[in-house]
Amino acid sequence: MQISVIEKTFKLAGDDGLKAQFTFITSGTVHIWFQETGLQMEAHHNHLRMQNNTLIYTDGLNHGQHRALWALTVHDEDITEFKEVMSLLKPQPHRKNMPKRKHWAVA
Repeated sequence: MQISVIEKTFKLAGDDGLKAQFTFITSGTVHIWFQETGLQMEAHHNHLRMQNNTLIYTDGLNHGQHRALWALTVHDEDITEFKEVMSLLKPQPHRKNMPKRKHWAVA
């Protein structure tokens, strides 16, 4: 399986215009780096979910549990492109040919 890396910088919501560089790896990892502060975060896409424009990291908690370890809200200008890139991380289902069913003769 070939792994590819996509690097994009997105503007985050808020007044100060904070930007974060996202590195999307097709194996499922998302790496986030804030150039101004040097802060770095990393998560697997299975532990992330999108709600409106907000990326929520739950570390594998299910939707019924209302706890997030961190959340980032992407600016309205960038959200469409952000969601397109995130959709590339979802594994494509591998289609297999189903075996033929055996037909039993009825006596």
